[in-house]
Amino acid sequence: MKMKLRDKILLYLFFALLILPSVVWWFISPNLPFENMDNRQLKKMPVLNSITMKQFPAGFEEYYADNLPFRAYGITLYSHILYRLTGTVESAKILFAKNGWLFYKSEIDGDPVGDYKRVNQFSIEQLEKICKTLTDIQKYCKKRNCDFVFLIGPNKENIYTEYMPDCIIRTNYTPRTKQLINYLKANTDIKIIDPTAELVKAKKDNFVYYKNDTHWNDLGGYIASKLLLEKFGLKLPEISELQKEYYVKTGEEGRSGYDLSNMSGVKDLLHETNEIRISGYNNFNVEERPAILEGGIRKYCKDAPKKEKIMMIRDSFAGYMIPVVSTYYQDSVYVIYYCFQKEMIDVERPNVFVFEVVERYFSTLIDNYDFEEKN
Repeated sequence: MKMKLRDKILLYLFFALLILPSVVWWFISPNLPFENMDNRQLKKMPVLNSITMKQFPAGFEEYYADNLPFRAYGITLYSHILYRLTGTVESAKILFAKNGWLFYKSEIDGDPVGDYKRVNQFSIEQLEKICKTLTDIQKYCKKRNCDFVFLIGPNKENIYTEYMPDCIIRTNYTPRTKQLINYLKANTDIKIIDPTAELVKAKKDNFVYYKNDTHWNDLGGYIASKLLLEKFGLKLPEISELQKEYYVKTGEEGRSGYDLSNMSGVKDLLHETNEIRISGYNNFNVEERPAILEGGIRKYCKDAPKKEKIMMIRDSFAGYMIPVVSTYYQDSVYVIYYCFQKEMIDVERPNVFVFEVVERYFSTLIDNYDFEEKN
């Protein structure tokens, strides 16, 4: 049966619509600014060879889904329309809550809302494994005359509970952070710092977390730093003694500086009100020095009260602690967790070793670190 001219035209148009975006993207994408709206590393093109042939189709599908031509622009357009009509955006990762606050709700990246609801609970086996990990770290440090501290970065959802939607109900279960702390206290003598209570107290007079970001701000980082440093006899000013300045970032810095608004698709419509500068805790000059470790940052403060070295394995939360801690220890080293190897402790020989982790990533302590020393 002969195809009609009209049907041929429709068929050609259909194929053109399928192919044209990819063709256009191929030529113009090198000149467009790259924007990752997912708060994670996007999938890369898989390698095709005789070994990877079976896995290649699934890998390519994931790659193409992440790098679909004009994907970010399409998401942004749809999000803008929806936000202007409803004041919210459909998202698997962002929770639009009360008073314009944003929270992180990804179920595959730590599930902080599950933590808030207290439905995420540790089994005894999981508590034993985390306890073993931290105890092995403590033993490893002790053999090297180094103090060990376990520092917790609270999820924003557990600090600003008043802004969470009423439809998200909490159970009466013990929060898993409390589960872990109780278990560690009953079975170890590990130094634990949980700044939750101090953050909740401080938020009555000052914002301690960002409205459009998952992290605490500089003041929140100061509170955690103060608790850490006072464990080792250092005296820091009270919050009331600090000089505090709230300000608003402008231009591109303001539009791209917050992870939740970046993922929302409407970052240019959201305004961060909780950006704060703090000063008055220490006036010593801090030098940036070359890092000898991959993923590391090194600071040196000649006049610091502690003529010792502190080393911190950290996630992004500790980034807001670095300016404070670095002025109280003469030598300080900070290594991002995914680059850390236990041998780095032997290279640096710190006097204090801090393991900082945000609540939603507690599960990484179960199987990802091996500090057990083989005889």
